[in-house]
Amino acid sequence: MRSWPLAHHLGAWLSDGSSPGRRVAVTIAPDFSVLRAPEAVDTAARLICSALSNRGATALFFDHSKLVSFDLPAEAVLDVIAREVRNRLLRQGRSVQVGGVFPTDANAQRFIRGIGISRHLDIPDTDLPSTEQKKLYTFQQHKRTPTPKQAPAHTDEKSRATAAFVDFVDKCLNTVNRKLTVGGRQRLCDYTGEIIDNIEQHADTNYWYIAGYLDISSQPPTCEIAIFNFGRTFAETFTELRDDEYPKRQVAPYIEKHRGNQWFGTGWNEQDLYTLAALQGGISSKATSDADGRGQGTTDLIRFFQHIHNECGANGGPPEMVLWSGPTHILFDGKYQLERDGDGRLTIAFNDANSLAERPDPNYVRHLTNAYFPGTMIGIKFALPPSETTLALSRRQRTHGN
Repeated sequence: MRSWPLAHHLGAWLSDGSSPGRRVAVTIAPDFSVLRAPEAVDTAARLICSALSNRGATALFFDHSKLVSFDLPAEAVLDVIAREVRNRLLRQGRSVQVGGVFPTDANAQRFIRGIGISRHLDIPDTDLPSTEQKKLYTFQQHKRTPTPKQAPAHTDEKSRATAAFVDFVDKCLNTVNRKLTVGGRQRLCDYTGEIIDNIEQHADTNYWYIAGYLDISSQPPTCEIAIFNFGRTFAETFTELRDDEYPKRQVAPYIEKHRGNQWFGTGWNEQDLYTLAALQGGISSKATSDADGRGQGTTDLIRFFQHIHNECGANGGPPEMVLWSGPTHILFDGKYQLERDGDGRLTIAFNDANSLAERPDPNYVRHLTNAYFPGTMIGIKFALPPSETTLALSRRQRTHGN
């Protein structure tokens, strides 16, 4: 039986040896980004977790002095891991001080002080002045939903969380005189609720995180969103199935094709293909037959991203989205689009043929040999449009989750 997610993800980043010294120093790379440099995020997480095996550790020190380029998903993971490691050390009776150095870059410092590690750990005398804080729009939800026996409470909590998140997105759009339509608000609520459902059904956990960030003083103003959980990865939901179960049989022909062509190796393996397959319409580790309506939630996520790309892509470059699960890192920037295959299913295979039977573009689907996310991270980043109009999420059919 899988352990509680806290032990799972801390254990995944905990090295066998212990870091020497009384102060565990976590030096943040100049480019600290899940989108561009997931290895830097993995390295920082491992350094923080090393405090658990270092019996002599009395301090955690976060050095952001060189930070210039960053994204919200990277800092959100750092914040959550740091808080949980500190809390675990305190439960062990170990008093650990927390300190660090802020970035010298003005935007990066505002980011760290506004929503980053110093704010997350409530470090005294590190808050932004009110004039600076007013430039930021932030959102954070770290939730552990009730057990299935408490379904009404679960539904209410999820509804409140999704409504608050949609309010945040609408508030960001209002800064450029745009807004979600009533239908758009409902669709974004549905989308966010499906992500939470997927976390609970697939990751074997009810512990999930949502964060949002907008700095209206940046040029162009860029909205960032991070949704993540710790637990089973996309690939694990398939590899833990029996070979005769329906979802495994769905993906088996593609596995055999890649194996037969000797495409699997250090840069591409079965875990990556299972993760990519899980993004396709009609493919889900929970499906039981062709008539099963599952396997649509993740494609709705991608459709949402593509709509944001179409609405906002002319300002500040194309929006970006990342999905990082286990060793598999998938980048979306609009080059590869969801298209319907011969069976009418929405597919995005990241190759010119748009087929899982072919290898994906390694610039967009990567196997990380030196980084691993023990769960699933979804990050979205898009510049706000300059024109005044109404943003309505694209129309979608009713779905049942991935």
